[in-house]
Amino acid sequence: MAGFWGKRDQLSATMHLKQLAWILLCASGLRAQGYIISDVFSVKNDVGLKSLNYSAIASFAGVSEMYCVLVCATNPCCLSVFWAPQPGNGNCLLYDAQFIAEFLIKKVNTVQFTRREAHPRRSEFTSWVTKWELVLNGYDQDKSRPHGIEDCKARCHRQVWCISFDLTRSGCYLSRVNARIVDNLVTFDRSSYNELVCHA
Repeated sequence: MAGFWGKRDQLSATMHLKQLAWILLCASGLRAQGYIISDVFSVKNDVGLKSLNYSAIASFAGVSEMYCVLVCATNPCCLSVFWAPQPGNGNCLLYDAQFIAEFLIKKVNTVQFTRREAHPRRSEFTSWVTKWELVLNGYDQDKSRPHGIEDCKARCHRQVWCISFDLTRSGCYLSRVNARIVDNLVTFDRSSYNELVCHA
C-alpha cells in the first residue's frame, strides 16, 4: 500500500508542476505587432467572434488581459479566449472551441488567444456523445483511413483543435466545428457523428 500511495502522491505533484509550468509559460509569452506567440498560445489582435448560438464556458468582467489568459491556461476545457477592453479593465470570454475563419470578424481592440496545445489534464474531463447514421456536413479538417471509433477518438484527442469527428466507411474525418456551432447534421448510412464534450 505504501508504494501505491507514494506513486499517487508523485503523480499529483507532477500534475501540479505541469499546471505551474503552464502559468509561467503564459506569463513569459512574447508579444509582437499583430501576434503573440508563446509555447502555449498564439494570439491575434483586432479579432472578434460573430454572433453565434454558442455559449462561452465562462465569462469574467473587469479583468486584465493577463488574468484572462491565465484563467484559460488553467481551465482544462478552454481552447480559446477573447478579451476586450472595457471601462474599469476588460471583458473575458472562454470557449471550448477554436473557431475557423468564417466565424471571426474584425473587432478593434479585441484579442483572440488560441491554445497551441491542450491542457495536460483535458482528457480527464472529456466524454463523447455519439449520434448514429449522421455526419456533420461541410466542415472536415483532416481525413484518415477508418480503423474504428476508438482509433478515431484517439486521433481527435491528439489534435488540440479537434472537437468532433465523423466516422464513415471511407474515413475518419476530424473537425474544428461541432453541431452546437453549426446545425448541419445530415443523414448518412453506416456512419456516426461524435462530439467531444468537456465538463471541467
